[in-house]
Amino acid sequence: MKSSVVWREEIVDELGVKQCVYDACFDPEGSRILVAAGTQVLVYNVKDGSLLHSLKAHKDLIYSVSYAFNGKTFASGGADKNVFIWNQEFESIRKFGHGDAIQCVRYNPVSNMLASCSTSDFTISTPDTKSLEKHKTESRINCCAWNSAGTCLAIGMANGTVTVRDIKCVEKLVVRAEGPSNTDHPVWALAWSPVNQNKEILCISDWGGKLMFYNITGHVVLPERNIKTELLTLMYYRDGYYLLGAGCNKSVSIWSSNGASQLVTLDSFDSWIWACVPSPDNCSILVGCQDATLTLYGVEFSPLYHVHREMVVSRVNLTEVRVSNVMSSSMVNIKCSDCVHAVFIYKNKLGVQMNDKVVVYEIYQAEITGMHARILKKIRHNPKAKLRGICATHFLMEEEDRLECYNFEGNMEREWHFPQAKISCVRVIDGVPGKECFLVAFHTGLVMKLFLHISFGSELLNAGKYITELHLNESGEQLACMTNTRLLYVYSLMKDTPQLYHEMYVDSVAWNSQAQ
Repeated sequence: MKSSVVWREEIVDELGVKQCVYDACFDPEGSRILVAAGTQVLVYNVKDGSLLHSLKAHKDLIYSVSYAFNGKTFASGGADKNVFIWNQEFESIRKFGHGDAIQCVRYNPVSNMLASCSTSDFTISTPDTKSLEKHKTESRINCCAWNSAGTCLAIGMANGTVTVRDIKCVEKLVVRAEGPSNTDHPVWALAWSPVNQNKEILCISDWGGKLMFYNITGHVVLPERNIKTELLTLMYYRDGYYLLGAGCNKSVSIWSSNGASQLVTLDSFDSWIWACVPSPDNCSILVGCQDATLTLYGVEFSPLYHVHREMVVSRVNLTEVRVSNVMSSSMVNIKCSDCVHAVFIYKNKLGVQMNDKVVVYEIYQAEITGMHARILKKIRHNPKAKLRGICATHFLMEEEDRLECYNFEGNMEREWHFPQAKISCVRVIDGVPGKECFLVAFHTGLVMKLFLHISFGSELLNAGKYITELHLNESGEQLACMTNTRLLYVYSLMKDTPQLYHEMYVDSVAWNSQAQ
């Protein structure tokens, strides 16, 4: 995953005093951002971070903002104990109060119902509600979240209790942290998963540094995870494949959906993070901090794939790999326990690099049940090394200026030193197991031919360009090279004038093994 800062703002009031960003949200179209900072609701343009509106109504700090599902209204609540409803023209159209400071406001994801929670009571209202009935809670309210169907509201409290209410505020479930070490850990962040295969999971983060997972009936459905940080914001990300959270450790992190593995740290900051929300299209993440900084990140999940003859392997999300046979249309998905950094396939062998290990799989075809994958070996490795290729009985790793050959027991059998140039691409061609031929391209454009069992190689050609992908045709007479500028060059290895032709705007390349 790649991230970059799109824009960053420091929020100050009229006197130049920095204002903590307590909450933020996107409008449903992803074109505007609401920010709870100071005593005004701030409206920003997503594209360039320009301030569009400063909405004045509250008499004290604003703690929470929320957009309605249709974008026609939004709500704000704060320390003045009031909730304001605003229309599309940014006019205040309704106001109602609670007995204490408003801690959170959240619109129902499928209707105009609004949940508003003060530190001591809550209510669920609609635009037609005339008289609001407030419901007291046994402890201070810290956070709340609707499930994706809009039928249940979970409320997290300071005593470690989570109460789940229906749309009529009737309590359906109470979850309390089990064990004496958990009883006094407040809940500051929780999230409902999207409905997946008729399962809906409530993920709770307490200030004991843990993630807990429950179903709608209150049963534990996943093991408790110790993430060693106190979260102030949490949500499921990218259709529930990941958890996105931030808080007191001053960093934004992405975990696997079961919390077992921290996959990515987006960035680190200088203060607590109160707001961390993805855009509706998942291409951006907005981060709001206690030190008044508001930052929008562009996020890109780069494609990761490898092709060998009719076999294609790709990373479909950070923790899942898909292997496909394009001739038979058979396919298998492999769920991995950690972030996948590299994938390579060679005949029936698949190599997957994760944070601190390389996992070797064997791909096989069952007559009735189709394609399957079984683990052959798990080999620990230096996290700084890069998997560069897989063979029948070996795999290739790049570390600093060396290319190293390991067997599936994890023993290094051979290494090649390239002190003058950095490796840009490796392509395993074919050969007898343990003696396979492979090509190595360097950032200078040099392409070398090597064999697993030989300590030296020979120069094949020098393209003079930064090569990111290589592919040799079936006869071994023509070589396709793709550059970092998306240019494809095809060379003849049998002629005095090697370059045959080139193409522009190319993203990948593979030869047809049946027709040259």
